[in-house]
Amino acid sequence: MWARFLTRLGSEVDGASLAVVRMITAAALCFLSTAMLVTGRVPDMFMQLGVRFSYPLATFVKPLPGNLPYAHMALISLTSAAVFVGWRTRLNSLLLCVAVVYWFLLEPLYYTDGYYLLVLMSILTAWLPVNRWMSADRQLKRETRTRVQYWQVWLVQMQLLCVYFFSGLSKLNGDWLSGAPLVERLADAGIGTAAHYGVAIAWSVMLFQLLIGFVLLWRRSRAPGLVLMSLFHAVDFFWLEIGVAPLLVWSLSFIFCDPAWPRPLVDRMAPALLRLPGSNAAWLSLRRLGSAVDSAFAWFDDSPIFKRRSPARKPLAQMKGQTDRHAQETSELTRYCIVAWLAVQIVLPLRYLAYPGNPRWTNDGRLFAWRGQTRELKTELKLSLLQQDRELLWSLNPKDEFPVPLQVIYTDEELAQRNLTGGMLQDIVMANDDELVNMRIKAANLSDADVRRLQAASLVIAKLQLSQFEFREMSRRPELLRQYCEFAAQTVGELVPARPRVLAEMYASLNHRNWTRLVPDESELSEERFSMAPFSWIVPLEESLPAAEQRLAFLQEHKGDREFDTFESAPAGDGPKESEADLAPGISDEDEQWFQSAFAETASGED
Repeated sequence: MWARFLTRLGSEVDGASLAVVRMITAAALCFLSTAMLVTGRVPDMFMQLGVRFSYPLATFVKPLPGNLPYAHMALISLTSAAVFVGWRTRLNSLLLCVAVVYWFLLEPLYYTDGYYLLVLMSILTAWLPVNRWMSADRQLKRETRTRVQYWQVWLVQMQLLCVYFFSGLSKLNGDWLSGAPLVERLADAGIGTAAHYGVAIAWSVMLFQLLIGFVLLWRRSRAPGLVLMSLFHAVDFFWLEIGVAPLLVWSLSFIFCDPAWPRPLVDRMAPALLRLPGSNAAWLSLRRLGSAVDSAFAWFDDSPIFKRRSPARKPLAQMKGQTDRHAQETSELTRYCIVAWLAVQIVLPLRYLAYPGNPRWTNDGRLFAWRGQTRELKTELKLSLLQQDRELLWSLNPKDEFPVPLQVIYTDEELAQRNLTGGMLQDIVMANDDELVNMRIKAANLSDADVRRLQAASLVIAKLQLSQFEFREMSRRPELLRQYCEFAAQTVGELVPARPRVLAEMYASLNHRNWTRLVPDESELSEERFSMAPFSWIVPLEESLPAAEQRLAFLQEHKGDREFDTFESAPAGDGPKESEADLAPGISDEDEQWFQSAFAETASGED
């Protein structure tokens, strides 16, 4: 049986289904990159000077300088369009793969299973012969073959099977099988259902995802499997509204069909499309334009710089001989690459078994594991900045315009001598009225050097600010929280003599449990370093899942994430202390009266 299986993998089949995979992957990437350029999101994602989160083993990946991120997105748009039409597919798919992997590694905050799948498919597109049907390479005689080896189709099938199977395996836990968070999600959408119906739906979804890949592999059960798969993804896309990932997985899942399935469909549609008014002329014009573009680029193939002949101009027998010889030379390497690819796709989703505790609570092993939306995690986070040399504990609020109060750059004597508060300093930095600013600078007896120092410090501290989305994602992923605390300590350390420490305290509710401590009080996360071992500063989850009725009541009571109040620093005492509520960005009436009286005295003295 094993010998028959290996013989089957080495047999030749139609390459049409791989061409469809190429077009789906390229179209999705072209849409995403073009949308980034059109909507103006490139500066927000790649050109900010603030916090840069990273994947733990990819800290060396940095954003491109200047306006090069625009060129990066443009490269993805152009190469994905070229891959979609199958023009110079080998070169463009390789460029697209490198650009997409780099894009993916730049933004761990935006990780989703659908985005990760697109990265994997871009790698497979660059690896496999995906241009042997419906491609410009075939129109230009650059590619003459129409068939591929079956293992190349089978590898894409195994990739989709891993997506389905490990998505189902992640639901094999008590929380999901008890109906959480499915019942709560239905209730939140205004669809009331009994708890036992929610349990039945949860078990059905889990069993469906575990088995659907094998159902689609078997030819006799493929037709009903495709129907069930289409219904499942339609519910995900239109009802639960969890993004475009269901649409992507659904379209790619037709790779389980006969490798030649697209040909009859196109053969039926093409004559009808060509009968439309102007379609034939448009097709001829498009072919002429493509030939002109290819001729312009073909000059580089025969130019003295490259000193090589275009593949389209080489004799067919010579190309075939080179191809066969290359296949013999790389066949052993190809086997190792296939085994390594499948091993990675199996080990990564299962690595959470090596970590103790509940992975939905600790977040260990959630990345690259096809875990989907199997949890509802609410968090409330409090961060503090400890200056040990001054025995002061400052509030650190990442969502504030100045996450750390500006008084952190002044000594206790300077603050007391000039009667400076956070509201006054922020008012000087943020005020638009130059006359008012100058008056307050003079009243506070700040020199030009002091003002320049204050403005420079405000720019540095503003780097710690996070958007609502960034703060939410950071609060739910302990590694990103550790990175932020380390960055905050380094950033503020540039402004003060001694590097401060960042303390964290976090409570969380998993699937509407009672609020439980996730990060212990005063955990010095800025001093922690990344390790492949489990985080020692995460409190294990001991709270059991409450009954469905209690969870629904909790949902009604806590519809939004709660937040801690923000604080301003206090003078030194016997130990670190928190101060009263911050008044920034304005100032109190008492401070305003002090400013006016001080200014009046200064003006009368000058007269």
